[in-house]
Amino acid sequence: MNETKIDKRAETINIQADSDKEFFLIHGYTGSPTDFNGLGEFLYKKLRCNVRIPRLKGHGKTIVSLDNLYFDDFLKQVEEELKEELKKGRKVIIGGYSFGGSLALYLASKYPVSGVFSVSTPYKWKFPFNIRGLGLVLRLFGKYWKKIIPPSETKMREGAFYYDKMHVNGSNLIKTVNSRLKKSLKRISSPCLLINSNKGPLDHFKTADIIKENISSKVKKSVILKSESHSLFFSKKKEEIESIIGSFFEKPEILG
Repeated sequence: MNETKIDKRAETINIQADSDKEFFLIHGYTGSPTDFNGLGEFLYKKLRCNVRIPRLKGHGKTIVSLDNLYFDDFLKQVEEELKEELKKGRKVIIGGYSFGGSLALYLASKYPVSGVFSVSTPYKWKFPFNIRGLGLVLRLFGKYWKKIIPPSETKMREGAFYYDKMHVNGSNLIKTVNSRLKKSLKRISSPCLLINSNKGPLDHFKTADIIKENISSKVKKSVILKSESHSLFFSKKKEEIESIIGSFFEKPEILG
């Protein structure tokens, strides 16, 4: 793939509806807007909302394109795009998967969104990802290393864009956003839905409950799914997650 050319499968997803409501979703690091595996279409059909899933900087090209991009690069991008959506006077629900979920929570602590959700957010890491100085250790093995993806997930990902390698910068991205979240969780007051798996390889199953206990939202829910997958939208839990998200945000007190 040409390093400077964006793969068409990774382009920003925009679904327009005759509505003042919008879901603004943020995909994971080394993923793409297709990380949500049709969630946008599901939310449009169920709730008749606009849906925007921007492509994060550097993504959609080769993994080399991520070499010189750091947390503030991604934060600045999604922050500017979110502010543009809020300027339209829309009720915006912000959500994210993995690193994107961390970004969504952080933005919800700063802006008047109508709701927020995160899926597989690694606010609390599992061993060995919680080892101090892990980023430095990983650099000894190079910038990129192969992801372990089950055959069933690979099959479900046909037609989606993602990298089959992890980037060494990933651990520092999560470390940075978690540090900022720790100081800002109490400022999250909008309705909040938190979803994690009980046996995922990266995010600790206690993550959802820890965040729930530390935010100020009056309407909040944590869900722990029985799964060994981090990529829950590409697992047997896909339809269950869609149902959970749709049911939570269709409440009149949230979207009106």
